[in-house]
Formats: sequence, structure tokens, C-alpha cells
Amino acid sequence: MTLQESLALHRPDFLSSSGERLRRLKLLVEERKLQGVFQGERERLFNPPERRNAGGLANQGYRIIRSRAISKNEMVERSKRIYEQLPEVRKRREEAKRKSEYSTNRLKAQLYKTKITNRVLGRKVPWE
Repeated sequence: MTLQESLALHRPDFLSSSGERLRRLKLLVEERKLQGVFQGERERLFNPPERRNAGGLANQGYRIIRSRAISKNEMVERSKRIYEQLPEVRKRREEAKRKSEYSTNRLKAQLYKTKITNRVLGRKVPWE
């Protein structure tokens, strides 16, 4: 007995839900294709060739983005930069910084405590 036959026999609801999921995914793919076609038509209709050239936009003060090959190092640097700006990463970095400050303060307090204890008990230990 195959897995599909076993699922059909024991879990028909699973097969129907997975089939529904597949249909939704196919519809999404088709919708994206149609959106791409519509976007291309919009570009062609509303941006006539004389307005589509790059020189007109550059003269108006807009920066022109030209597609070019990106090296692996640039891609890695860009990914790192974007990753470092994520809120979760910022929060994690702040938490680590706060924990290190806490541990530093604990060490300072412990050192201060030993110095004060030595001074109160009259031990001959220099302050600094």
C-alpha cells in the first residue's frame, strides 16, 4: 500500500487540504504572471518612449539606477548590512551590551566591597 493510498483511506481530510493548498499556490503563480503582464502594459501605455529615456529623469534631478553585475563580496556586504539593521538583531546586540555592562558593574561592586571590608577590618591594603 502506498502512502497516498494509506492517506486516502485513513486521512481524506489531509488529502483534500493539501490539494486545496496546491490549487491556491497555482492560482497565486498565475496571478503573479498576470500582474507582470499588466505592469508591462501599464508601462507601455502610460510611459511613452520619449518619456522613458534615462536622460530626461537625470535632468530632473533623479538618480538613475543602472543594472550591473554585482560581485559576491558586494552581495555578502549588502546582506550583512541589511541583517545588522533588522530590529531583532539590534535588540539582541543591545541585550548583549546590557548584560556585559551588568557583569562589569557586578565585578566593580565586588571589588569595592572587598576594599571597604579590608579598610573596616583594619587590614593594611592600599586603596588604589
